Amino acid sequence: MKESYIKEVIKRHVYESKRGPRILDTGVIEFYRQFIDREICDVLMNADEIIIVGYSMPPYDFDFKSLLIKGLMPNKNRKNVPIHIITKAKGKELDNLIKRFEHLAGKVNVVSSKGFYKFLRDSSDTLARLLED
Repeated sequence: MKESYIKEVIKRHVYESKRGPRILDTGVIEFYRQFIDREICDVLMNADEIIIVGYSMPPYDFDFKSLLIKGLMPNKNRKNVPIHIITKAKGKELDNLIKRFEHLAGKVNVVSSKGFYKFLRDSSDTLARLLED
C-alpha cells in the first residue's frame, strides 16, 4: 500500500500546485484511510488492552482522538481497558500525556519512559534470562 500512497501524495501535490486544493479528495489516500480507520475501530471495539508506542497525542491530532473514542465506545469493557504507554516523555510532559489519554480512554500505565529501543532491549534481556532458566 505504501507505493500507492506515495504515488497519490505526489499526484495530489502536483494537482494542487497547479490548480489549488481539491474540494473532494476521493483518491487512494482516502480509500486507504477509510479502510485502515475501519480496521482500527474493529480492533479497538474488542480490545482487552491497548499499547501505545512513542505517540505524544498532540492537542491538534483530532483524527487520532476521534478514532480512539469511536473505536472504544462500542467496547463493552471500555472502562476496564488499560492503556500501556511506551514513551520518552518525562516530568511534566509525561504527566500531560497521561492526562490526555486518561481523559479519552481511562486507565493508563506507563510501561517505560526510556523510549521504545530501551524497552525492547530490556524486554529481550529479560526474555533471554527467562529462556536460559
